[in-house]
Amino acid sequence: MQIGFFREIVFPALHPPCLPSLSGCIPSHSRERVKPMPLVAQSTFRPLIGLGNPHLQTLLPAIARHIPPLPWSRERLELVDGDFLDLDWLNPGQGRLLILSHGLGGNSRRPYVAGLARAAARRNWSVLAWNFRGCSGELNRLPRFYHSGASEDLAAVVSHAAQTGRFEVLALAGFSLGGNMTLKYLGERHASRVPVAAGVALSTPCDLAAASAAAAVAMAVAHHAEDASAQGSAVAADASKNAASFAAKAVMLSNKA
Repeated sequence: MQIGFFREIVFPALHPPCLPSLSGCIPSHSRERVKPMPLVAQSTFRPLIGLGNPHLQTLLPAIARHIPPLPWSRERLELVDGDFLDLDWLNPGQGRLLILSHGLGGNSRRPYVAGLARAAARRNWSVLAWNFRGCSGELNRLPRFYHSGASEDLAAVVSHAAQTGRFEVLALAGFSLGGNMTLKYLGERHASRVPVAAGVALSTPCDLAAASAAAAVAMAVAHHAEDASAQGSAVAADASKNAASFAAKAVMLSNKA
């Protein structure tokens, strides 16, 4: 499933065919400097038998998928504000580089990052999977955390990679929150001189306000279920206590008789 998805979604974006676009959604004042986003008009993806439910497709890899350890090489990037980012490199020496951004609460060693990194390395790409501030196993120095709009950290990583002079092609891929960061960076890229060939956002909540509202509803339902369960447990405990008391009284009456 992962290889087919990678072949269908990621690499076509790095080498896009003639696909329809969202040019009508781009404001007229931005069309001169923003290229339309390509779309996969007709997907050829077919889930395995029994895995048609998207929730199962999400849960199964997280539970059952195993990626053997990869030969990562770690580098620490010092930032201009005094903080640092830890970068993990894979398959160096190639002319093309894929920069991966993980999701909320993740890191560069998560299976979904490692799976994509391995697939790219097998296709002769170098890979740079970077860790957001505080996500590499060591707390960052400044009282600052990462968020979906912290594209300046991604910009620092991309600039660092470009300045090595080893790569003819740079491409980006981000998961979930990392996808938000990637899209924001690409939208701001007109102000940067770093050449990025393509970018891919995977499982990304593009509408953060709507996603937050949906998450709030889900949390409210979960809390309501917990409250109902707690109330049910209390009722059951009272019933058990009353039954025990009734049984004790019955025994006493029986003894008197």
